[in-house]
Amino acid sequence: MKPDTLQTRLINWGRWSRSKSSQLVKCQSLEGTYRNRSGQWDWMYPPEDDPPKIDEPDALIVWKAVVKLPWVSQAALRYAYILPWVDRWVAARKCKLYKPDKLEDAVYYAEFMVSNLLAQSNI
Repeated sequence: MKPDTLQTRLINWGRWSRSKSSQLVKCQSLEGTYRNRSGQWDWMYPPEDDPPKIDEPDALIVWKAVVKLPWVSQAALRYAYILPWVDRWVAARKCKLYKPDKLEDAVYYAEFMVSNLLAQSNI
């Protein structure tokens, strides 16, 4: 199953990054093994009626393209697709951009770079 648009591929990558299947790629700490009470953070992830299945191979391909980007572009995509509930002002400050409109520009250029990287790799 290959998603046809870049937007659906990036949404799939964001869902994959939030899921437990992506923990294999992240560095774990002792604090990461802490299990909170179930349902405590459910308000962060709005329930989807019928969420599509995560296409893990495609998410890994997109992840490989994202990690090749500069730090600011990676952070902009992270706040746009993995952490969309974070306020735009906070996300802009964390990306060292200081204005939400510059964050939107950074997301636009990062999406453009990812699409070019995916096209170059013939995937």
